[in-house]
Amino acid sequence: DTDQWEYTDVEIENLRNAFETTWPQAIGDMTAGRVAFENHTVVSDEPVTSLGYGGDMIEPENVPGWETLESPTAPHDSIYVTTPRPQYAIWTLSRMTENPVAVWVSFGYETEFDADGSNIAGWHWGFISTMGEMFYRDVMGLENVPEMEEAEQFGYAEGQEGIPFWGAWYRDYINRNIRDENNAAWGLGEPAWQLGTLRDWAAESAATSL
Repeated sequence: DTDQWEYTDVEIENLRNAFETTWPQAIGDMTAGRVAFENHTVVSDEPVTSLGYGGDMIEPENVPGWETLESPTAPHDSIYVTTPRPQYAIWTLSRMTENPVAVWVSFGYETEFDADGSNIAGWHWGFISTMGEMFYRDVMGLENVPEMEEAEQFGYAEGQEGIPFWGAWYRDYINRNIRDENNAAWGLGEPAWQLGTLRDWAAESAATSL
């Protein structure tokens, strides 16, 4: 019986609203409007028929139509994939492709859709880590961008300031308001935004490689 692995219409609408409206608004609130982005939802009627990593994860190639999502004309900086299968609720997968580029982040299905819920907390993690560590630090060479797992080393704790999950860490990371013992600023913030977006870099890289 595979029906238990299908999203209901209500679940799809809840996810769509959270992904397209609630999450971008949360990022905008977190950055006082300095970061804005648009999300678009694609619902696939085709089942995932294969899994990567020995059956433990979904890779891009396991997603029907992944070539279209990842094509040079696709207007995506990053692609988030969610599945209703609860046994895959704790893994993430990120990768940067070569031409032009797309960051894939995959999450299992959770049912909390408000700005402080677990879905959006996970999306914060995926967005900040892949854009921060993978792009702005590793590709663009931005300095003082920490690993997402280093929150405690910088003195942060889960639920700090009464913000659910690691919200205080996410907020300060994206605004470059993390401070080390020498009061140096760490994170993203204006130094990152001045470098442009992942899609800007991909388009320029594709042009210069011709």
